Amino acid sequence: MAQTYPKGSNALSTLVWGVVAIGIGVYRLAGPHTPLTDLGKIFGIGCIVSGALLVLSSLLLSRLKKKISAAAQRMSQLNTALYGGTHEREMVGPGAISTAGLDRAFYEQATAALEALGFVRQGDYVNLTLRRAMPNTHAVIRALIGDEGRVICAVYHALHKAGTRRVDSRVVEFETELSSGEFITTSNSALAGKTSEFIGISRRHLPVATSPAELLAAHRQHVDEVLTAKPGVSAVAIHDLSELLASQDRLQMVKVRFRNSAAFDPAAEIRKVAGKPLNEAQAEYAAEAARLHAERVANHVPPPPTA
Repeated sequence: MAQTYPKGSNALSTLVWGVVAIGIGVYRLAGPHTPLTDLGKIFGIGCIVSGALLVLSSLLLSRLKKKISAAAQRMSQLNTALYGGTHEREMVGPGAISTAGLDRAFYEQATAALEALGFVRQGDYVNLTLRRAMPNTHAVIRALIGDEGRVICAVYHALHKAGTRRVDSRVVEFETELSSGEFITTSNSALAGKTSEFIGISRRHLPVATSPAELLAAHRQHVDEVLTAKPGVSAVAIHDLSELLASQDRLQMVKVRFRNSAAFDPAAEIRKVAGKPLNEAQAEYAAEAARLHAERVANHVPPPPTA
């Protein structure tokens, strides 16, 4: 059964009423009046006990509100770090995968399957912006180009460890940039499927066990469907690593604009990630996250349009 918390969350008024109740109880038991009846004594003791419970409740409620506020602040700070602009990257050698404790066999098997489909490996890199913002998350991204440059592919094993928590994702993602500045992505990332949709990005998420060949077939169909609905728009050809990274920067800026706009609803994203109705504490967290986001939007200077 989900734990519930007092509605209104007014810790100060709860504290005041608790102190008042204790005062009434003490006065009834020790004040200058005629000897108390047994009922009067019970009333006085009841006031003290009830007041003590209210004071304790107010203190616990105050601690809870501080924790909720701190958690919402951390979420806002993470959003700022990840969606404040383009990301910094560092090219790495093949040894970086093992050094980070990632699944080398996954990289090699996925790469072999993609090369059999005509993709050409461009190199491996680490997202330094992500690593600074989330130091407990480790990932090496392998970039490939295929379909005559109309499709780029990212292969990565993302490993997040914090205490006893461990999130382990092995992802193959295909991306196509359009001449309209929009993007099409198809992946097997279950975690990405729980986040908010981005305006300007058509995303599809298939089951984790989907093979690279099945993902590519689904991506090609995805691209065909989007282009059919957009006469005059075509896929942008990417020829080498520098063009691939530039395309990634443009994709990132599409995300930045959305995440720093009023269109992004962090409370809705929290509900989507939870996958079930929020309890009262979670609902307060979502509301505080939405309030902080509204402040960020009001103070945010929009980035210039992508060239």
